Amino acid sequence: MNYIPLDRDFIQTIENFFFCIIGYEHPPERILGYLKYIPADFGKWKLGNQNLKRVIPYYSAESVINTFQFLKEKYPQYLFYDNYSEMTFSAVPITYIKKYYSSQKKLEEIFELKELDLLQKKLKSFILRLSNETNVPINAFGVTGSILLNIHNPKFSDLDITVHGYDNAIQIKRALQDIFKCGDAEITPLSDIEADRWKKDKVKRFRLKHSEIELLFRRKWNMGIFQKTRFSVHPIRNRDEIYEHYGDKSYKSIGQIEIYAKIMDNSQAMFLPSKYQISNVRIIKGKKVENIIEIISYEGLFDAVAEKNEIIKAKGQLELVTDNRTQKKYYRIVIGSRKGKSKEFLSLLI
Repeated sequence: MNYIPLDRDFIQTIENFFFCIIGYEHPPERILGYLKYIPADFGKWKLGNQNLKRVIPYYSAESVINTFQFLKEKYPQYLFYDNYSEMTFSAVPITYIKKYYSSQKKLEEIFELKELDLLQKKLKSFILRLSNETNVPINAFGVTGSILLNIHNPKFSDLDITVHGYDNAIQIKRALQDIFKCGDAEITPLSDIEADRWKKDKVKRFRLKHSEIELLFRRKWNMGIFQKTRFSVHPIRNRDEIYEHYGDKSYKSIGQIEIYAKIMDNSQAMFLPSKYQISNVRIIKGKKVENIIEIISYEGLFDAVAEKNEIIKAKGQLELVTDNRTQKKYYRIVIGSRKGKSKEFLSLLI
């Protein structure tokens, strides 16, 4: 491995499976990720002469978990039992990796190409525009999704970009919020039709009220339209911003819990998983415990939506956390757990 695994980079296996890397804490000799594309007789995407199909229609914690059965039946080597959490995840052994796809390296290659297709041209223009608006350097950006794998189709593929480093991500967030507020010919929010489709999908999947989804939608700064092509922006930690490593902490599942709480710190809520520090916790349902100090979300819907000092309602899996470095213990709530089945949420009380 010549790369430190970063969130949203990709791995190609010896079977030509494509896994999207999740997070930054990986077991020895493995990389955590979810299966996204596999070879198929028919598919919308092509790698050379090989058709590919998506294993999951969209990213969500429940969709990722649904891929485990396929792997369990045919490719169990890609499942990993984690002793620290007593759970099973998909994780690629280093020895099964055929190629590593770096989002930053891919963007660098695209900028060096003399001939670009229409989608690559839009990608380059979009990055240059954001860089010029914010002074965030080009090398702080990357590209993920189908463009990263070179299986994109300009007719329907999106622009899925990454921005590396907390300070850079904050700059891009503020710039896009200003652009959406002031209006722009090139960069626009989702159209009313697309926004309505997005909201209805989330209402159905997460069983939240339309008014709750509407509040969350207003906070989604990282998606929109550039030159008639949909885009998304994904903040990624720099290597010196990876503060925790595999095995630093152990987790014991207690059961489902529902709470009200106050947001004390949302500085780590842009990354995957999203992290919110909380206080003033009031338990609505679930085991009555003290010292619940954190909410973790693996569902992208809830990243960077709650601001400091706001009151939120949340439902998720209660876990007892043991810091193996200090032996300190505390509780956290996980949204997007295996047992949650899209019934876990974070909603804003405004």
